[in-house]
Amino acid sequence: MVNHPIPKLELLNSAASGCESDNESVASVAQTAVEREALTQVDELWFEEDNLIVRANESLFRVSKGFLTARSPVLKEMLVENPGKLSTMLGCPVLVLPHSGTSVTHFLKALFDADYFLPPPQRCSMPALMEILHLAHVYQVEFLRKRALLHFSALFSSSMADVVGLMSVNADKESLDDRTLPAGAGGVLLAAFQVASEVGALWSIPTIAYRCCTMDLAGLFALPEWDSLSVTHRRQLMIARDKQKFATRLISRFLLVEIEHCSTFACRAARLHWLKLVDDRSMNGLDSDPLNFWRKEDWRDMRHEFCEVCLAEYKRICSEEKISFWSELPRLFELPDWQELHRMEEEALKA
Repeated sequence: MVNHPIPKLELLNSAASGCESDNESVASVAQTAVEREALTQVDELWFEEDNLIVRANESLFRVSKGFLTARSPVLKEMLVENPGKLSTMLGCPVLVLPHSGTSVTHFLKALFDADYFLPPPQRCSMPALMEILHLAHVYQVEFLRKRALLHFSALFSSSMADVVGLMSVNADKESLDDRTLPAGAGGVLLAAFQVASEVGALWSIPTIAYRCCTMDLAGLFALPEWDSLSVTHRRQLMIARDKQKFATRLISRFLLVEIEHCSTFACRAARLHWLKLVDDRSMNGLDSDPLNFWRKEDWRDMRHEFCEVCLAEYKRICSEEKISFWSELPRLFELPDWQELHRMEEEALKA
């Protein structure tokens, strides 16, 4: 993508032609030209035949006014029904949007380039998804909002089975598919938490928040996205993180149970061994991910230390505790239960 600064002479002429009075000072015109000289024309979204210039910070786009107003009732209100007094440039009205140039670039490309933002299972970049979903919501571009929500819901599944083991997946940091997110992508998770709240994708919040809370606190607080969260959201995440650590203890309490039909005394010694492992992992900050605290290799190793009766019962208890924790997770964020959240998701994503 090649972007070009707007030529100084052209800007000076444009500024002069926009003066309300012939007596406007030359200094004022020159200042306007200097201010505009830093503006950058985004070539891939600059169509000479079109009739609207969109400005986002220092980025300029020239696009079809009719195309935008046909797809966005909000932009139609701004440009057609209640336009007010728009400035002009190069003979076109100028619509100034309060977003970054990068955000508007993603949004307009999704509107004007049919191949830029395809529905799942096609892949898209994480930054593009966040910006498109946010602006499609703000400007009520429903087809684009629904497409972004399809990507969003596929990435942040509301199924416990999809979350179990997910944090160990390694993926391209700039891409996503329907089941992966890059390990260590804390900033992405916090941004997703905020976007989900803004656009009403409530069904994805428990999953996103759960994954945010598996991070260590130092890393979480160091992210710039943390400072962007509201006080309420930060408080909710801190409470949820404590609840997750407590849930790990609850899930691990199967080790305190003496099974009635245990076939060997060795199981008692094994329980003490594994209880120490729980303490060691907790001391190392590994207890904030209760759904993945007990790994497949742990159960494999336990086969050599516990009898079949004890091992089968411990797996059952552990599974029940995980399900109980997951069922209560939405309440930490003052959300409806999973049944209602799934109904909301189905309603939002239906064709």
